Amino acid sequence: MTGPRCVQCAARAGELHHAVGRSLDMAFTVPVCHDHHELYNADDWNIAGHPDTWEPPTRLHALAVGLERAAMLVGRAAEAPLLAGAEPLLRPLAAWLAACALELFRILEMFDAQLPGYRHVLANGR
Repeated sequence: MTGPRCVQCAARAGELHHAVGRSLDMAFTVPVCHDHHELYNADDWNIAGHPDTWEPPTRLHALAVGLERAAMLVGRAAEAPLLAGAEPLLRPLAAWLAACALELFRILEMFDAQLPGYRHVLANGR
């Protein structure tokens, strides 16, 4: 069998998954089979606690979600047959990405509490 393989199960990939979300990076895609694409999309938004129609209020929020989604992707990759042997690298990387996302969300919460007008400034560039 030729062609790209699903990064999760090694079956023939028929779709591309936007790994960190279309709003953050349209080009960062990974090949997946239909079943894993459905799973990834449902998991990415449900685990992250955002509905699939969520629009990040600022670019910083989008970056935090991108880090969160990248952490989920790398964590899944640690279990993928195509990447057997890479788990010692991928698991700590997934944990680090998740910690960075969490820290950025905490910083944004502090901004909300202490600098309530910052979202307007970031959204308008002034």
